[in-house]
Parts: sequence; C-alpha cells; structure tokens
Amino acid sequence: MRVVGSDYDGTVAERFNEYDKRDRALQFAAEHGVSIDHCCAIGDSRSDLPLFAAVPTSLALNAGAAARAAASAAVDRKDLRDVIPWLEAWKVALH
Repeated sequence: MRVVGSDYDGTVAERFNEYDKRDRALQFAAEHGVSIDHCCAIGDSRSDLPLFAAVPTSLALNAGAAARAAASAAVDRKDLRDVIPWLEAWKVALH
C-alpha cells in the first residue's frame, strides 16, 4: 500500500508477484533478527502460497480454495480485527 504522509491512501505502491511477496517477508524478518520459526502469515489467495510454505504457521482469511488448502487454519470474517484471537493463540503456542 502506498503511504502519503502517515496515511495509507488505498492505492498500490508497488506490484510484485507471489515469490516477491515471500522474499520480501523473509527479508524483513531477517533484517529485524526474527527467526522464520517465529513468523506466521495471513493471506487470501494463490499468491500467498509460497509465503505459506516458507513459514511454520499460516491463516487463510476469507480465502480461496488454494489458500485454504495450503494454510494451517482458515477463517471467514468481515472485520480484520477478528484475527487477533488467532494471532494471540499463535503467539502463546510459540512459547
């Protein structure tokens, strides 16, 4: 998402493919000293499959069949905040 000032403006800042998405996430974790074992992914489509395969836990959110099949769990929710309990449970399971 593109950021203008301190706000997301709802437009796409950069286009990249599913492997770029995975690689960017793995690079971000490495740059911040976070082991992949302490990462999860949330996604909704086929473009999330490489990332789902790279991390130990993943959540298919309002997802298509391919993402649901590849993810560790799946939920359908209208409010993105509804994933917070899943994230909290995932965090507890890490320790």
